[in-house]
Amino acid sequence: MATKPTEHILLFSVDAWGHIGPLCGLAARIIQIQQIHVTFLATPVYVDKIKKEISRHITKGNEDLQSLVRVIGLELSHEFTNMAEVWKGFKAFGDAYEQLVKEQPLVCSVTQTRFDALPAPRSIILDMFCADPIKNVRDRSGNSVKLYLWHPACASFLLPLAAPKAFGGRGDWRPQVHAEVLRSGKDIKVVAEEILFKPRGEIFRIAGLPPIYDYELQPQDMPVEEPLIGSLWMSLLDGLDLCDGIILNTSEEFERTPISSIRKWFKQDEKTVYTVGFRNSTVHEFDPEISRQRVFIIHLLWILLLNIPFIMSHGSPWAVVPDEVKAKVEKYGQGILSPWSPQQAILAHPVTGWFVSHGGQNSTLEAITSGVPMILWPYHADQPLNAIHLTENFDAGYELIEVRTSHGLKPRCRTGTAPIGTIEAVRTEATQVLTDAFGAGGARKRANMKTLHRRVIAGWDDNGVSKVDLDKFVRALVAPSSVVE
Repeated sequence: MATKPTEHILLFSVDAWGHIGPLCGLAARIIQIQQIHVTFLATPVYVDKIKKEISRHITKGNEDLQSLVRVIGLELSHEFTNMAEVWKGFKAFGDAYEQLVKEQPLVCSVTQTRFDALPAPRSIILDMFCADPIKNVRDRSGNSVKLYLWHPACASFLLPLAAPKAFGGRGDWRPQVHAEVLRSGKDIKVVAEEILFKPRGEIFRIAGLPPIYDYELQPQDMPVEEPLIGSLWMSLLDGLDLCDGIILNTSEEFERTPISSIRKWFKQDEKTVYTVGFRNSTVHEFDPEISRQRVFIIHLLWILLLNIPFIMSHGSPWAVVPDEVKAKVEKYGQGILSPWSPQQAILAHPVTGWFVSHGGQNSTLEAITSGVPMILWPYHADQPLNAIHLTENFDAGYELIEVRTSHGLKPRCRTGTAPIGTIEAVRTEATQVLTDAFGAGGARKRANMKTLHRRVIAGWDDNGVSKVDLDKFVRALVAPSSVVE
């Protein structure tokens, strides 16, 4: 390293790998553009995983740059047993931030490594659901630091639930929540969940997408024991009030219209918007002797139809594969059941033909950057929007409809039709989709995905839109006292 970096940025995310993983990729790209000290605070369970993920995104010849990143485990008072409790670790963030501001050394709670003092961070990236840390930063540092929200979902998901009505959103619904809490005496989490997600048949007109009913954002029952998402979105609205800008984990070539709408919205409040996209890192190659047959990846649940080889990755604790299904797969002889799979490596392999996924942002971007068309089985959050966008706007995949439950059985706004919702209907749809996927319709969708793939990858060329926006963001980190246009 020719010169010692003088800038220092701080990163912190909620405990969800779908949020943390792409943030690791951003950290790696930042230090390879500009030598900047990065402190990545994390709860103990993620410390080692974050280190490995950042290392995976460092290109050959730049390995020494990883020393710029300090991954520091927070000191927590007890082990947490669920997501809601894990986020109580926000207090530990506040304690660590106080030490950083005072330019004191920090000790990792996992490795017991003592990290020397650095200049106080002047730029901070916090997950969009980190309302308490965001308030902590503003209370402690005022506007002396640049504070950016990390939005790991698709850009379009920000609009219906957080944007002003002029941009297709519900506007600020927090006063409605507080009024109902006072009137009913209910817990604020319960009220927030009801107000945000209770279906009213309201039509959302999201920039770049066909109109959808509010209930189309939740086409499947979710096994969540207590209300949580509504209060998290309230915290996001708090964060939007206090931040200087937002970092979108998407590509301009994939979501140009909703990104344009968000830029106009943020410009009203003199806040900046950056799209940092996602580009797959180098992945391990497979043995070249592997069969050249196309592979059908099943990412969430199981299906065994037609004569198609598949890999079923079932790492989720909710993905329980019955013994009789295991027996069928073994007898079938063309399937692999795996509790963990190197998803990016499999997607990058030329034998991979289709990717069945819930359509979360990370999986969707990984499919696009690998050029693999998708069969989408959305559950919640941004997944239904990605499914609609890929199928309706790009014709680069199939959207499963008959698998839906609960609100997902209601009519869709863009067709006026509702799923039948029976096992036989699921079987019929799956057979039709798989037959078409390996026929003329699938060839067309595969070609369309390859076109989208080329456009997104080209965004990382020297003058590509993704590379330009990331460079602009890094310049803003180096000169945080002014907005770099």
